[in-house]
Amino acid sequence: MADEGLGWTDVETTGINAEEERLLEVATIVTDLELNILDDQGYQAIVYYSPDEVEHMKSVCNPYVLEMHTKTGLWDKLSSGKLLEQIDEELLAYIKKFLPNERSGWLGGNSITLDRNFINKNLPKVAAHLHYRSLDATSWAGPAQWWFSGLQYRKKTVHSAFSDIVESIEEIKFLRDNMVKPRGLTGEKYSVKREADLFHVSNQTFDVEVLKKEAEDAGLTLQQYVEHNARILTELAISLKNNS
Repeated sequence: MADEGLGWTDVETTGINAEEERLLEVATIVTDLELNILDDQGYQAIVYYSPDEVEHMKSVCNPYVLEMHTKTGLWDKLSSGKLLEQIDEELLAYIKKFLPNERSGWLGGNSITLDRNFINKNLPKVAAHLHYRSLDATSWAGPAQWWFSGLQYRKKTVHSAFSDIVESIEEIKFLRDNMVKPRGLTGEKYSVKREADLFHVSNQTFDVEVLKKEAEDAGLTLQQYVEHNARILTELAISLKNNS
């Protein structure tokens, strides 16, 4: 049980418009704020549709979606799925096991606006319990490529809800560890020793007075100056790694 955490969620649907398309599958994994998975099994459920409804959805959906769900076998599983009302109750109970307080869990995932729209439309109890804020791995992926020398997490794109959400967590861990942690932005109080440890050098290497003077000349605080230089070194390291 955690005071705060993330409800990483992925949905599979017949399209991207929650007002017109159907929710087919949902999966959720809960993590704490350090991205530690609190239950490896997670929650996953397929939505029930009658055989006639399935055939109709297949006849009118986008060809890409039709092929994708055919490859994963999702179409064939729908007739043995669960009613939306049951999934709403079950998923709410699952999330509350780890995040019992309302609005204590942010929604996490990739391009999470789509998932939230389908949750709001089809799973109102879950929607009401989750925080309105989100952690979107996709919103990190773009800046990683723009500002960190093409840094990119290589996805497998299985297109099953559970596999996709596991991959979302792995992606955000990769981006965090390569974009944030090397810069020293770990929530710890700033210290010269910690900055030295980040670069595996003795803290005697840093002459604090010299650093202060250089920071002052640059119009920065000491912490801003060190973090600025840490970012440059991080980008250089990533560039060398990508080109090795």
